[in-house]
Amino acid sequence: MKRLLILLCILVPVLLLAQTSLTGEVRDETRKPVPFATITLLRPADSTLAYFGITNDQGSFEIKRIGHGNYLMQVACMSFNTYYLPVKMPDNSGDFGIIVLRANPVDLSSVEIVGKYIPMVIKKDTIEYNAGAFKTKPDAVVEDLLKKLPGVEVDRAGNIKAMGEDVKNVMVDGKAFFGSDPKVATKNLSADAINKIQVYDKKSESAELAGIDDGTREKTINLILKDGRKKVWLGDIKAGAGTEEHYIASAKMYRFTSTTQFAVLGMLNNINQFGFSFRDYIDFNGGISSMMRGGTMKLEVTNDNEMPINFGQAINGLVTSGAGGLNYSFEPKKNSLLYGSYLVNGSKRDLMQSVSTRNFTPGSEYSQEVESNELTKNYSHNLNLGWKNKSDSTRTILFNTNLGLTNANDNDASIAKAYAAGNLINNLESQTHLNREELKGNGAFTYIKRGKGAFRLFTAGATAAFTTGLNNNDRLNLTKYLGSTAPLADDQFRDNTNSSQRFGLSGSELIRIGKGLYLEPILKANSVAENLNR
Repeated sequence: MKRLLILLCILVPVLLLAQTSLTGEVRDETRKPVPFATITLLRPADSTLAYFGITNDQGSFEIKRIGHGNYLMQVACMSFNTYYLPVKMPDNSGDFGIIVLRANPVDLSSVEIVGKYIPMVIKKDTIEYNAGAFKTKPDAVVEDLLKKLPGVEVDRAGNIKAMGEDVKNVMVDGKAFFGSDPKVATKNLSADAINKIQVYDKKSESAELAGIDDGTREKTINLILKDGRKKVWLGDIKAGAGTEEHYIASAKMYRFTSTTQFAVLGMLNNINQFGFSFRDYIDFNGGISSMMRGGTMKLEVTNDNEMPINFGQAINGLVTSGAGGLNYSFEPKKNSLLYGSYLVNGSKRDLMQSVSTRNFTPGSEYSQEVESNELTKNYSHNLNLGWKNKSDSTRTILFNTNLGLTNANDNDASIAKAYAAGNLINNLESQTHLNREELKGNGAFTYIKRGKGAFRLFTAGATAAFTTGLNNNDRLNLTKYLGSTAPLADDQFRDNTNSSQRFGLSGSELIRIGKGLYLEPILKANSVAENLNR
């Protein structure tokens, strides 16, 4: 008992001192609180961020669970000189007291202040990270860099969350990159090419033009390239080979200038790494809007054959997959952008498996042996073209069109044998063939005009979409029972052809009827035609 008490007396102080906290206040020269200032503890060896905190409305901050060691404290806020002070933990733990920031007399509207060691700065509704303050490996991509940022999470499938919300867009120098899949940029651009990373809530086009907050937000990340990487060709080629003829290869090349954006990507492997993401699948099917029915979208996946997409799931069989893409955008004049991208993906999944089961009952034994062979192929093409014109400050014109082609076929064959007390009682031969082909397209045109007086915003739009598809499935089962002279045959097939066309027109006017109160009459006309032959 005495030994236990002695051990507790030793361990408790050690555990309490293993990690410490730091609190304090940040004020200006007039002793007023400085809200949203960033307090960071940097490692002196390489100036990378170790811990950070942000002041609240009262200028107070708290940094918890700080490991022991020497740090360089940095306190930064826009329009103030950056404050530096060495600190040692746990010697300086607890209440650090009041930190006074001195006003920066430089006119920030005309001069940019660059702080080499400022990991993050809050600018109104934007959090800006300095990529150079976060250490990554020499061959790291943007996804590796994002994993280092406080407040940003990346799961194993590459999906991104910032401040607890899903990131919907990843821009490069303020421009869209490869359509609407954010992972194309994060998995392919080099982390070394990034200067700043901005995280903000993007408003809708209507809200930005009218200057009214309509509550619509999309969490967005903007990657700002280093000046030396904007007008040069960048890229790399990677290849590897292993035992049993396994291989992986990828290549990428891109170039960014003030008016153009160009990128080519490609990959091929047979080690079960899929060439596209779930977002690609949504795009291949004409976008989320075309998959909506009755205001909701239902997507059910019953096995890993249906969609060769990286959900982070376990994979059975050997998958050979490839993907390629081309992205180009051109800005002939400021705020007028033409863009287009093409993605192609393909995969082949080969599975041979043997399953044996045995069941015991009082006085008897029942067993079954199944040999199966599956071959699944999937191919998808997606073309996206668009135009965004905001050259006139009073109006916005948006046009986007998408064309997707998918083809999938699945061939399964199996033999199942059942035994009772070691004697064959029946065997089942099964063959299944499935083929799916689908072509989808959609387009949308939107015109937004800012008005005067009470009439704040006029919006007009037109949409069109079509789908045509073929789905055929045939199945043959041959069952032979012990003592029977001929097997029982079950032969079934089903052919489906479907097509649909959708057209829509809409118009609305946003009218101010009082302070903070608006009325928006909307007129819509839609036409839907669907046809199914079975």
